[in-house]
Amino acid sequence: MRNPTTEDDVTAWQDSLDCCESCGSAFLNRLLPEQPWGTLNGDGTVTVFDGVSHYELGV
Repeated sequence: MRNPTTEDDVTAWQDSLDCCESCGSAFLNRLLPEQPWGTLNGDGTVTVFDGVSHYELGV
């Protein structure tokens, strides 16, 4: 699963990796400039793209 991780860097994502054989899970933070989750507006607010769930922003 991939989720946005910040409120102001639209390229920051966190991948959640779960193992199928009871070995646990891991999180990987990454920057994906070619796949932003939203746009940063001139007034400092962020518009989240349709289809993206951003829990910190309530979207």
